[in-house]
Amino acid sequence: MLISTNLLKLFQPAFPKADLTKFEGTKKFCCDCINDCEVDVNEEAIWSPYFGDSNTNVMLIAEAPSITGKVGVHIRGMFEDSGFEHLKNFVKKYYNTIPHFTDVMKCGVSRQTAQHKSRVFKKRTKNCFEKYLIKEIEIIKPEVILCLGNTAFDAVNNEFNKADSRIHRSTKIIKLVHYSKQANLQLTIKDKEDIIWPIQIGKLDKENLKDLSKFRDI
Repeated sequence: MLISTNLLKLFQPAFPKADLTKFEGTKKFCCDCINDCEVDVNEEAIWSPYFGDSNTNVMLIAEAPSITGKVGVHIRGMFEDSGFEHLKNFVKKYYNTIPHFTDVMKCGVSRQTAQHKSRVFKKRTKNCFEKYLIKEIEIIKPEVILCLGNTAFDAVNNEFNKADSRIHRSTKIIKLVHYSKQANLQLTIKDKEDIIWPIQIGKLDKENLKDLSKFRDI
């Protein structure tokens, strides 16, 4: 698979011991924001680069890497989950491309307490957005950005709405219900793939569905 030289240049310094042309999980993470972001590299999940199709025009942005599929102290994250396979298939079906997948925060949070998350989320979001995410967007130049959940959508949409935004004005930004149970909806992943996400991207008219009683907040 061909990978943008600019993407490799962006991420190789952070993953000096990984072959980023292959999807094999990260070997070592050397971001210079680790101390400022209070990252525990022995416990917290680290994002693994997944660049999608060369010249893809779709980005899929989540909040932070999951502990699922942990490889040592690093992860393949969603890539090992059935959720990612459904998302990948969903994007392939409706946009005919495998998306560039990334996270707003490149480091997950192992201590899921409100106090810890409130302290580190803001700084991790800010640091990662400026150091990585906005540059990823500038390199990919996506026509569509699919945001999984509120954190991803808010980060991207806030930049988009700035007068001097670095996101092209023609870019379509869409918030998707999270693939996991974080959305607090009693839905299967297939419900989201076949009904909810198509409605959210404008490919399915919910007025034609007879029973939407279990689908709230879409």
